[in-house]
Amino acid sequence: MVALPLSRRTVIKSLGSASLSFTVASILASCGLTGRPAAAKVKFEYWHSWSNPPIITAVAGACDQYNAQHPDQEVIPRWGIPATRGLLAAAGGQPPAVFTLYPGGTLSAWASNGALRGLNEYVKASHYDLNRFVQSQIVHAIFQGQLYALPLGMGAYMLYYNRKIFAEEGIASPPQTLQEAFDLSNKISKKSTAGYSRIGFLPFSGFAGNGSGFGLYAYLFGGKLWSGKRQQFTIDAPQNLVALKWLQEYYQHYGATSVDEFTAGFGSQAQDPFFAGKLVFEINGQWEVFNAHNFKPNLDYDVAPIPYDEQHPEFKNSTQTRGNSLVLPKGSMHPEHGWSFITWMQTGDAPVIMARAVNNMPAVKSYLTNKQLTSIDPRYAHFLEYLRSGNIQPQWPATPVTSLLANTLQTGVDAATHGSETAPAALAHAQSVMEQNLAQAQLRQRQP
Repeated sequence: MVALPLSRRTVIKSLGSASLSFTVASILASCGLTGRPAAAKVKFEYWHSWSNPPIITAVAGACDQYNAQHPDQEVIPRWGIPATRGLLAAAGGQPPAVFTLYPGGTLSAWASNGALRGLNEYVKASHYDLNRFVQSQIVHAIFQGQLYALPLGMGAYMLYYNRKIFAEEGIASPPQTLQEAFDLSNKISKKSTAGYSRIGFLPFSGFAGNGSGFGLYAYLFGGKLWSGKRQQFTIDAPQNLVALKWLQEYYQHYGATSVDEFTAGFGSQAQDPFFAGKLVFEINGQWEVFNAHNFKPNLDYDVAPIPYDEQHPEFKNSTQTRGNSLVLPKGSMHPEHGWSFITWMQTGDAPVIMARAVNNMPAVKSYLTNKQLTSIDPRYAHFLEYLRSGNIQPQWPATPVTSLLANTLQTGVDAATHGSETAPAALAHAQSVMEQNLAQAQLRQRQP
C-alpha cells in the first residue's frame, strides 16, 4: 500500500517548532586524567558546483569557521562539482556528506531516485524550528511528505524601473497592475521603420526564457501549475488560460516577430537591455542590483512590487523565490555530522557570508533585517523587506519531472504568443506532456 503524501502544513507541524540547541563534545587530551587518547577527528566533504573565486573563498571561510568551532570535526569543501557527478557518487555508494542542490527539478528528481536522505527524523530528534525560514524555500524542499533539504540562499523577483526615463516621460510612479504596465509600456515604447529601438516592458525579459516566467503570471491571475493536494499538474486550469491569453494579446500587440527581432540584439552585463535603456522597466531578481554595481554604476533606477492583475488585488506584493539548498546524499558515512554542518550554516555569520558572495539573500527570516545586508544597497534592502511582507511562493513545484517543466512551458507559450497554436491548445498540450512524463516517473518509482 502506497502512503499518501502529506501536505506542507502537516509536515511542518509534525516536525515540531522548538528551537534547535547545539552541544559541542569535549575533546579528551591524550595525557588527560582519563589516560585515554584523544578521539580521532572526523573528516567529511562538502561538494558544491560554484567555480567563481569569491564564492569558493567564502565557502572555504565558512568551513574554516565550522572547523574551528568543532575541533573534533573537519569539513572539507570541494568546488566546481556538477550535480550529475554528485548523483553518480551517490549511486556508486561514495557520496560526500553534504551537497548543494537547486530546489524544484534537481532536488525532487534526486529524491525521486532515492539519492537523498530524508531529514524528517533529524528535525524531530533535534526539535529544529522550520518556521525560521521563508516558507517558500521549505515548500521547495518537501517531496512526497518528506523534507530533503535546508535552504542555503534564495533569490526573488521585483519590478525594476528606470527613474530617469520615467521622469523624462512625465511618469510619476511605476505601474501597480499588469494592465497599467501594458498601457505605460505603449506610451514610452519607440518604433521606426527599422523596428523597435525601445519597448517599455516585456513580461519575460528578466527570466531565463518564457517557460521560466509563465508560472509567475499564472499565479498573478489566480492560477498555479501544480496541485500539491492532488499531486497533479494543473497547467490547463482556467486561470492559467486567462494569464496566457493576456500574454498572447500583449505580444501580438507588439508583433511577436518584431519582438523577436528586438530581443535578438540583447546582451548581458554592460549590454543588458535594462542597463542600455532598451527596456524601461522589467521583472528581475536581486542579482541585477549587483550587476548594476558592476556594469552600470551610474544607472538611475529603483525597484517596486511586481504588478498584479487588476481582478486579483489579493496578489499585490507577490513574488516567486528560487535558490539553492543543502542536502545529505544517501549512503554517506557521516550523516549526523552532515546534519550538524547544514544546520550550522543557518547561524552566525554564515548566512551573511553566503548572501554577499552569491549575490542572493538568506532564507532565514531573522537575517532579512541584518544591517550588514540592508546597508549593501537601498534597492537590495527593498528586496529583503519585500520578503518580509510579500505574497511569496516557490517558482517551481517539487515533482519528479519538474526539470522538464520550463522547456515544456516554453514550447507552449511561444506557440500561443506567435499564433501557431491557440492558447487552450498550447496549455492542453503542455498538460499532456507533463502528465505522461509524471506517469512514467511514478511507474519507475514503483519498480523494484
